[in-house]
Amino acid sequence: MTELILKKTALGSYYVYTNTDVYIGVFVMDVDGYYYYWPEKEKGGCWSPWMLRDVANKLDEVNKPWDDIVQADQSI
Repeated sequence: MTELILKKTALGSYYVYTNTDVYIGVFVMDVDGYYYYWPEKEKGGCWSPWMLRDVANKLDEVNKPWDDIVQADQSI
């Protein structure tokens, strides 16, 4: 497991780095209020299952406050 580090941008997105300070992509909020992961195109190559899980878990963590609101009020 790799600890991912997020660096918030002035526009509210999050740059995603590994614990060795390698940039791997960005979380960007879409029109539905949820953040989505956009991988760094230049990195290419393959991704291991554990790294994909780490990215998904961090994305879930970022999306949790908004998801809690959505789940509590289905009219949103």
